[in-house]
Amino acid sequence: MAKRANKEIHGFVERYFSSLSECDEIDLDHSYQIKGRRIRLKLNDFPLQVNIGKEGKKVLHIYPERSLNKKDSDLVENNFLIFDPDKFYKGVSGFIRVLPGEKLTLGRGYDELRDVLNLPQDIAKKQLTIINEKGTLILKSDEKKNGSCVSPLVKEKHLNRVKRLRLAILKRIRSIYGGKLKAFHKDEAMQVILKVNDIMRNEPYHLEDSKGNPGGMVNLPAQIRPIIIGDLHAKIDNLLSVLSQNGFLKAMKKGNAAMVILGDAVHSEEKESLEDMDTSILMMDFIFKLKLAFPKQVFYLRGNHDSYSDEVSKRGVSQGLLWERALVKQRGEKYRDEMKKFYNYLPFIVYSNKFIACHAGPPIRNTSYTELVDIHQHPKLMRQLINVRVQRNGKLDGYSNKDIKKFRNYLKLSSDTPVIVGHTPISNDGTLWEQVGDINEHYIVYGANDNWIGVMADVGEHLYPFIFPVEQLASVINSLE
Repeated sequence: MAKRANKEIHGFVERYFSSLSECDEIDLDHSYQIKGRRIRLKLNDFPLQVNIGKEGKKVLHIYPERSLNKKDSDLVENNFLIFDPDKFYKGVSGFIRVLPGEKLTLGRGYDELRDVLNLPQDIAKKQLTIINEKGTLILKSDEKKNGSCVSPLVKEKHLNRVKRLRLAILKRIRSIYGGKLKAFHKDEAMQVILKVNDIMRNEPYHLEDSKGNPGGMVNLPAQIRPIIIGDLHAKIDNLLSVLSQNGFLKAMKKGNAAMVILGDAVHSEEKESLEDMDTSILMMDFIFKLKLAFPKQVFYLRGNHDSYSDEVSKRGVSQGLLWERALVKQRGEKYRDEMKKFYNYLPFIVYSNKFIACHAGPPIRNTSYTELVDIHQHPKLMRQLINVRVQRNGKLDGYSNKDIKKFRNYLKLSSDTPVIVGHTPISNDGTLWEQVGDINEHYIVYGANDNWIGVMADVGEHLYPFIFPVEQLASVINSLE
C-alpha cells in the first residue's frame, strides 16, 4: 500500500507540477512557484498548501469538501474549502468555500477575506486568484516579485485530516450525550432537566432582574466568541452539522466560545411531521446535555414556540398543546412543569460589545435597558421580542431600521453593532440573509433548512456569516463505537 501511495504521489506531482520551479524558501517537499503562472489541478485525495506573502510566510490549506455521510455527498461535490490551518483545527475559525463556477481573489482591499483567513497586511493587491471550474482548481498568480508557492499535502497526517477531525468530534458528541442519540428514559430525562434548571436559576452571565430572578438578558464577556444558530425546529442533524465543523466544540471546551441558539429548537415545520413531537423531545434532550457539559458556553433564547400556548400553531396544527400532551404522556406532569420552569428562566436577549441577538426582532415600542432586564414585568415587551417580524412588502406592523437603531442605543452599543435574529426566513430555500431591507449590519439566520444551515460566528474583528451543509449525522454517531 505504501508503494502504491508513493506511486500515486509521484504521478500527481509529475502530472501537474513538472513544469514549475521549486520554491527554495519553503521547507516542504514538492513545493513549487507559480509566479506569474496559471496552473490547473484536479484534486482527488491530495489537499494543497499555499504559501503567500513575503517569503511565503502565510500558510493556507485547500481541501476538497467531503461529506461524512455518503448519502449527502452530492451537496458538497466539487466544492473546495480554503482556511488557515493554524486556526481552523483549534477554535472558532473562518473559511471560504469556493463553489463550481466561482472565482476568488486573495489580496489587499478584500477586508472580509483578510479577516476570515487571517491574511498578512503586506499581501499584494492581487496575490492569488482561485477558480473552481466544475471541480478543477485553477490557481493564477499575477504577482511576480513575491509570488505564491503551492505544495500537494501528501503526508498521511494531512490526507483526509478534516474528515478525521470531524469524526473525532462526533465521537466526543456521543460521549457528551452518553451513548446513542435516542430519547432518554423518563427517569433519566427528569434527572437531566432538574440539573439543567439548577444551572438556569443562576445561569452564568445572565443578568438578575430587580427581584433577584433571571432577567431578560445575558451579557457575554467580550473575549467569548459567539456561534449563533437560528430556529432548528427539531432538526437535530442541522445542529450536529454545525457542532462537527472546525474547532467549535474545542473552543467551547476551552471557554473561548459560546453557542447561542435563538429559540424554537422544537416543533417540526415539515408538512408531514407537524404533529410529531418525538424529534422535539430528542432535540431538547440533546441541548440539555450540551448545557450540562458547557454551562458557561451554551445559551438558549426564548422563542415563540418555547411554550405550551394554544397560539403556537402551524398550518392549523396546535403544536404548543401537542407538545405539552406529548411531554405528559411520555414523561409525566412533573417533567412538563420542569420544562415550563426552563422556559420561564430563559433570557430573551444575549449581547456583548460585538453583537446583539434575540429570537424575532427588536422592540417596536419605546423601552429601556432596565425594562429589558425586568422583562417579566412587561408582558407586551416579551411578546414583541419573540413574535415581531421585519417590515416587508409595504406592511408597516413590523420592525424597521429605526427600531434596530434604538435597540443598539438601549444597550449603549455602537451604530454598526450586528443585530442577529431568527424567526422570519426571507425565502423558502435560504438559510442566512445579510443586509435585510435598508437595515445595515442586520442578519436573519434560519437553522431548519433541509440542505444548508447558516451560522454567525466571530472569527476575527467582526461577526461573519457561514453556511454549512446539513448531513445526516445522528445515524453516523449511532454507528460509532
